[in-house]
Amino acid sequence: MSRSGNEARLAIRDVKDSDAGVYECDAGSFVWRKGPETLKSSEKYYMRQRKSCISLTIHNLKPEDSGNYICICREQKTMATVIVNAVPISFVKELKNQETEEGKNVTLRCELSKAGIPVEWLKDEQTLCPGEKYQMRHIVTILELVIRNPVPEDSGTYICVCEDQRTKAIINIRTQPITFKQKLRNQIAEVGNSIILHCEISKPDTPVEWRKGNNLLKSGEKYKIRQRGCMLELKIFNLTQEDSGVYSCTSETAQTSANITVCAQPVTFKEKLKNLVAEEGKMITLHCELSKTGVPVEWWNGDELLQAGEKYKMRERDTSVEMIICEAVPEDSGVYRCVCGDQKTKATIKIVGAPATFKQNLKNQEALEGESITLHCELSKAGVPVEWWRGDKPLLSGPRYQMRLNGRTAELEISNIFPEDAGIYSCVTGGQKTTAEVKVKGLPATFKAALKNQEAQEGNSVTLHCELSKAGVQVEWWKGKEMLKTGEKYQLRHKEAKAELLIRKAQPEDSGVYCCVCGDQKTEATIKVNALPITFKQELMNQEGEEGNNITLRCELSKASADVEWLKGEEVLKPGEKYQMRQIATKMELVIRKAVPEDSGVYFCVCPDQTSKATVKINALPITFKQNLRNQEVVEGNTVVLRCELSKPGAAVKWWRGEEMLEVGEKYQMRTEGRIAELLIKNVNSEDVGSYSCTMGKEKTTAEVKVKALPVTFKRELQNEVTKEGGQAVLSCELSKPGTQVDWRKGRVILKPNDKYEMKQEGTFTKLVIRNVEASDAGSYSCKTKDSESTAELTVKGKACRLFAEASWHILGFFGLLL
Repeated sequence: MSRSGNEARLAIRDVKDSDAGVYECDAGSFVWRKGPETLKSSEKYYMRQRKSCISLTIHNLKPEDSGNYICICREQKTMATVIVNAVPISFVKELKNQETEEGKNVTLRCELSKAGIPVEWLKDEQTLCPGEKYQMRHIVTILELVIRNPVPEDSGTYICVCEDQRTKAIINIRTQPITFKQKLRNQIAEVGNSIILHCEISKPDTPVEWRKGNNLLKSGEKYKIRQRGCMLELKIFNLTQEDSGVYSCTSETAQTSANITVCAQPVTFKEKLKNLVAEEGKMITLHCELSKTGVPVEWWNGDELLQAGEKYKMRERDTSVEMIICEAVPEDSGVYRCVCGDQKTKATIKIVGAPATFKQNLKNQEALEGESITLHCELSKAGVPVEWWRGDKPLLSGPRYQMRLNGRTAELEISNIFPEDAGIYSCVTGGQKTTAEVKVKGLPATFKAALKNQEAQEGNSVTLHCELSKAGVQVEWWKGKEMLKTGEKYQLRHKEAKAELLIRKAQPEDSGVYCCVCGDQKTEATIKVNALPITFKQELMNQEGEEGNNITLRCELSKASADVEWLKGEEVLKPGEKYQMRQIATKMELVIRKAVPEDSGVYFCVCPDQTSKATVKINALPITFKQNLRNQEVVEGNTVVLRCELSKPGAAVKWWRGEEMLEVGEKYQMRTEGRIAELLIKNVNSEDVGSYSCTMGKEKTTAEVKVKALPVTFKRELQNEVTKEGGQAVLSCELSKPGTQVDWRKGRVILKPNDKYEMKQEGTFTKLVIRNVEASDAGSYSCKTKDSESTAELTVKGKACRLFAEASWHILGFFGLLL
């Protein structure tokens, strides 16, 4: 072996059969570095040497992988700079609209394409900050905004902004009716002390009034009134017996009251209640004795406050207090308490009962509409609780249903009966039941008070009233030929015999004739609504934005109008993919979707006699690769598709293989659809292996293409040949693919082209031509590829000396190796 400059030589002397084979020259090992850091093969870096080609593959690229990479081989080195562009951020999951009740927490949730990016939350373009009202959470890529204890004023559009990306949702908070969550409680206090009445309302800061009887109370020396959120207090100072009475706390829709008793001395029980066991139907007397006379007490059965009546008789004689339970039934069993201020005594009552039956059943009845009807039945014993049913629905006592139980007689009185009250009525106790049918003859309804003509100003509400001759009759409201229904515009109310139609925020187009119809009866009135002129309450504002973002122009009119046009310059804009036009009451919006520099200009919002304008400027973004090319491995003979995605459509790209720019042809097909650019490499073979790039200006993306070669097979094998000495022999075969490297051998000796042998290869056909055939040329010949081998015998006819032929063959074999 010798070396001169860049040239290395290997000389083989005294060549033998065993020296046949493939010889390779190795230049030595190599080292990869990033700056001063030496790189090693790992999941991050893949290093490969194939013949004279050395490559470094960097997996899972990140911006911090940018830098100078150096390949060192002995004293030689080469360097390249790698720049990794960060992937743009987007919302993987958008915010969703929500609707909930007042007081229930609302959670808005969205998800980004990558973690660790700061965001901003807004409500109607106003920045929100974390605190008691808002809680903001950031869990990896998931973002959350929690609105605590929301009220109707929290309704609106909420936006999450991340750099140039945003997502929004509309939140609607429904108002809850105001009720007392905690009611006032009866209290007993001593003369000279103070007392505090507490209650809790369902909504904070609701205005209330405090009264004693019908007298309105105000803060002063005697009373102190406080309200903290939902908690309400009335403090009464320096109590006297004249302060005893009923105190109430009243809001617009709810009321709670309590009885205050002011005593001169504390009261105790000298004699307590005693437990009793009695039979059903008997009269039971509960007796106890107080330490003082004339003190009010309360009687309770469990959590139920008892009142004097047919069932319970309550008596006070000096300091003795009694409660009599008349005609006791098993349901009267329980724990009874007598309460006096903070003192109480209790006893357990047990009633042993027998089942009840119906001695007299209900009877069918018929009545005229508007009359009253009473259903009677008689039980086998008094005081048995019963239930009244109409069909399969239970009835409850109210203005129209009065249920009475007098001894053993049960009655149901139906007042002011209507035709719809007809049906099957039942009285049920335990497992017993009695039934009767009620029929009702109806009377026609008429209008007692007719509608009246009205005139109103635009934006005000208009109410039409009329009164029928009887309650519970169905009516219809009409405007011309249109039947009206309750909704945002109209509210239809029917209370007893009175009917009302409320027209909210009346507009000029609401003018006309309105009718109230009941059967064949009707009354009508004319409504005239005077229009107000339209003006701009809020003008359009100039805006500047980046290409690709949405631009929203907003203005507000003094009143809603359907006759509004949007223009860009003198061009009238129409809704479609580019422009979205919205009108919410008096607020107008024009959304310019995915704005481009060509959208810059002056925009107008035009309504009758009024115009508002604003200038929009769109700054262009540079085109980048949103999705890079990816390395691919394909089986030889197939088509491979390299695909990348641009940040916006219509950009011209170029395709390269290494430093060679590719052109469209039979081998390569290039296409661009929208933002997607593709390169198709057809009928791939091993020569197509390499690095392919797509460039656009200074932007570039690169990928490696690897080809899995198919094994080479023989489509047509070598055939045995017979030739004459001195002639020419041709051995041929056909391979499965063209251009395949083959070796021709005679026995184990590799043949080389010379005057004796000629090797030809055209496409998939290859042949060996043997000139001036001699007897020594006879033998076994083979064509060998990397994957397979084909063999045939050559027979030579002649009289040549065998010894001379063998000697010649050996000499030729050695010369072939030397060549």
